[in-house]
Amino acid sequence: MNIKLIAILLSISLALNVYLGYFTTHTAQQINRTKTIYTIILTYNETFNAVKSGKYIIYLEIKNRNITYVNAIIQLMKINHNHKEKVLIVELNSNQTYRIIHLSHDYYYAKIIYIVEYVRNISINNLGIYVNIAYKAEN
Repeated sequence: MNIKLIAILLSISLALNVYLGYFTTHTAQQINRTKTIYTIILTYNETFNAVKSGKYIIYLEIKNRNITYVNAIIQLMKINHNHKEKVLIVELNSNQTYRIIHLSHDYYYAKIIYIVEYVRNISINNLGIYVNIAYKAEN
């Protein structure tokens, strides 16, 4: 009984890994076919303007070599008449460094939480971690 259960779980795991591998490769090909029009660089909680409606790529950039693993949770909220309306939550980490999102032309507030693993002392004021939001256009 246990061997059958393990075999089924391994089959499901293999199928999921194959699907995610295809999805990641397909997404990487989509990114390569697009050109960056402009990029917004966020470090902590910041407000930004999505100049155009469309496809954006949100990605994690780690510049500090003492950091071994980062998990960033980004909560995007649309700003409407002095109140914030939650739009979406994106999770990025050292293994999944980018996602494709769709934003409409508006002002947004990005609340960012970092969970960081590191090997040596790091400065809290200058982590060297950035969340970039790039507007992409088809070539």
